[in-house]
Amino acid sequence: MIGARGRRQFAALALVLATAPWFRGGRDAGGLVVIALFLALGLIATRTLEPKRLRLTGLGWWYGALMVWASASWFWSANRYATLVWVATWLLGGLAALLAVHVASDETSRARLLRGLLELAVIFSVYGIWLFVTGDYNRLTSTFYWANPWATFLFPAVILALGRYVQQGRKLYLGMAAVLLTAFLLTYSRAALLVLVVVVLVGVVARYHRRWHLMRLALSLALVAVSCIVLIQLRTRYVHQSGLGISARFADALSGDSVSGLDRLYYLRSAWAILVDNPVAGTGAGTYGAVHPAYQFRVISAGSTAHNVYAQTAAELGGIGAIILIGFGVSLLLGLRRQLRHDPERVLLTAGLLALLLHAGLDIGANYPAVIILGGLLIGTLYRSKPGAIAPQFSLNWLAFGALALMAQPLVASYRSAVVTTTAADEQSEGNLPAAAEDYRSAHLFLTYSPDTLTAEGINRFAMASAGRDTALNTELAIRRAEAGIHQDPRNAENYLLLARSEWLGGSVKRAEQAYLKGLQLDPWNQPLLYSDLATLYLSRDRNAEALELSTQGLAKYPGSVIINRNSLNQLPGQIADLYVVQGHAWEALGNLAEAVRSAQTALETDRSSLAAGNMYKRLTGALPPR
Repeated sequence: MIGARGRRQFAALALVLATAPWFRGGRDAGGLVVIALFLALGLIATRTLEPKRLRLTGLGWWYGALMVWASASWFWSANRYATLVWVATWLLGGLAALLAVHVASDETSRARLLRGLLELAVIFSVYGIWLFVTGDYNRLTSTFYWANPWATFLFPAVILALGRYVQQGRKLYLGMAAVLLTAFLLTYSRAALLVLVVVVLVGVVARYHRRWHLMRLALSLALVAVSCIVLIQLRTRYVHQSGLGISARFADALSGDSVSGLDRLYYLRSAWAILVDNPVAGTGAGTYGAVHPAYQFRVISAGSTAHNVYAQTAAELGGIGAIILIGFGVSLLLGLRRQLRHDPERVLLTAGLLALLLHAGLDIGANYPAVIILGGLLIGTLYRSKPGAIAPQFSLNWLAFGALALMAQPLVASYRSAVVTTTAADEQSEGNLPAAAEDYRSAHLFLTYSPDTLTAEGINRFAMASAGRDTALNTELAIRRAEAGIHQDPRNAENYLLLARSEWLGGSVKRAEQAYLKGLQLDPWNQPLLYSDLATLYLSRDRNAEALELSTQGLAKYPGSVIINRNSLNQLPGQIADLYVVQGHAWEALGNLAEAVRSAQTALETDRSSLAAGNMYKRLTGALPPR
């Protein structure tokens, strides 16, 4: 039979695997399912059937209050699916902390856990370096496929490996530190690098400041610098992909050419505006992305996160949630302080956790499940409750497995729904609209599903109705799906775009106009089709001046710099070109042919492939469009 230590070793392995950034750092549909399975294996291994005292005494109460309030926000949430995913993710983070408590109670298991984290980070760093050298993206992302959250994930491992080498001088840790720090630097994350420098100076150099400590630190940094230069040269010369330079990234920030810092200020302003409008209860856990478009300050600053988990949580959970979050933070800091007094050797791991928490206030890392699970693991390992504190008496095993049981159906249903959605998207791209519509329909028959599947089915129904396939039936179904999507996700302007188009196709022009206006009210920045569609509706009703005003208003939000900035949106140039064409029709209807020609020319400059713009230019000028 496996003894208690063996079970803890297995639990440590399961916890490490639950922390691994599979499936885009846990953002893909299967990510939470895999995390839950590994946590379940770890909890089974610890055999916690008998009642035990909760070690996370003060912190546990604050965490419980946060989860209760976040779960309650489902009833007033702006997007209930997003709230469900948020609760499930943070509940898994709490279970990771609980499992870490049991693992870290044994010194050997704790050492195995930390060694596993280092090995895991090295493996994924090597994979990330390979992607960086051979791929076409000029920042290192590993499996996150986004640089900044990967940098957040690396903080604890980088600081732990670097600190252990400086402290012990072992070549193993020098190699680990070199790989991890190289992968970290090649993310080109300015905020992450600044946080790392501050934490290393305060948490490592201040503690290990003897001459040989500083020499080891200098040696490791020199090795990392050589590694970065070699990798960038390999990428440039043999794969023919250019690389960024760290100095260039900072030069952009200092010269004002970078907009990322300004965007973060706009995100914070939006979070504050959301909190002001919803001061008590917020908009629901996980709903910042759903409500942000209505609070957006400029089109470039579109985003689904506030780049600051603390401001974002306050906006989503209101003043009550903010108070709970502050209590959680204060309790955590006090518990970390108690642990350092009891065991000063945990300073490196504590520095790694603090770096992660600090960077979560500057970037998007805390919106990735892998980062949340890693944070839970570190908190469970490092937090120390107040001596003599009263802890609740109940079976932690039933608490943990009860939480997993409650999450089982939503997690599995969400995964199944996502699989069906992927199949439907493939069929849609192949032009098989009836099959895509049916698959999207089956995707939202599960108990838990993304409301986007309702919109997607409705779009396919509308496309079939527009093409003359069972027009009356598919138009009615498109309207129903749009209304169902609005019920589940009332802040999504795309649902109102679908509703407006379907109502217009069905002959209800007045209801279509109302839906268009509601969509623009919710999202005046990210839906150029709302402007072009509504302006076209105005033209069809001889409301030419209104069409010109609306199209001009929409185009003002999409100058050339915005189109270049959003170059990942392949359809955007065509949509803006169509809006210029609508503006040209409005000018023509008002008798200003010169401005109509100018609109057609600008449309062609925006999208050379626009047939509508080319035909309009040829019709107005009698000449072929300029090349």
